[in-house]
Amino acid sequence: MEFCKSNQSKIEAIFSDPKYLQMQLIEKLNATHVVEEPFPHIFINNFLPHDLRDLLINSVSELEFRKYYEGAVPVFHLTEKSPESLLIFRDFILNDLLTPFFNSIFSASDSKKKIELKNTFENISKLSNVEYGSIYFARNPAGGTIKMHVDDNFASFQYVFYFGYKDGSAAPTTDLSLFPQLNIDDYSAELNSKSYFNYGPTNNGVLVFLNTPSSYHGLLSTLTKERLTLCVSAHYYHKNT
Repeated sequence: MEFCKSNQSKIEAIFSDPKYLQMQLIEKLNATHVVEEPFPHIFINNFLPHDLRDLLINSVSELEFRKYYEGAVPVFHLTEKSPESLLIFRDFILNDLLTPFFNSIFSASDSKKKIELKNTFENISKLSNVEYGSIYFARNPAGGTIKMHVDDNFASFQYVFYFGYKDGSAAPTTDLSLFPQLNIDDYSAELNSKSYFNYGPTNNGVLVFLNTPSSYHGLLSTLTKERLTLCVSAHYYHKNT
């Protein structure tokens, strides 16, 4: 496949020293503290090396995004037939880095970070096994918003990678609800900012949060251009299962 071949040299360059790349990312994870409110989460700006970010964007630029129902956002679901660069990203970043890190079993994590993660995510098992409910890229259209909602699997992490607007400029990140008891229909972009917050616009950031019954999130500000994100639902196992 010509598309995959054109990215082969970039893949080899980015992953030429995987241990060094891994330690760069681990340093960023170790330096970031878990924020407990409104629900446990972390946010890291400029998480991915820019050449890896650019490779991911180029890898999906020629792929076919689909709408699965009327009014849905166009998405591309990662499968075993996806371009090699996306599969390497899944195996290296998700399977070998984020999963063990947030399960507190990563050997390169410092001891304080392991304690912090264990105390925060105590309802998640320490197993390295993980099932992905979904891994997909989404193209949120210009003029679009995302209604405040909570995901229905409370035994999982959500990873959201932000790649900015289509032209490479920074785009809004997810709004996190400060008042989950507020009726979902009451949320609007005009609400006082004390009702929710976000980490500001970015074109290379990652938000990781634990699904809970109160983890309401969405996008209340209207996008001015098409925004690209990568959404991952990582299902771990409860200790009592």
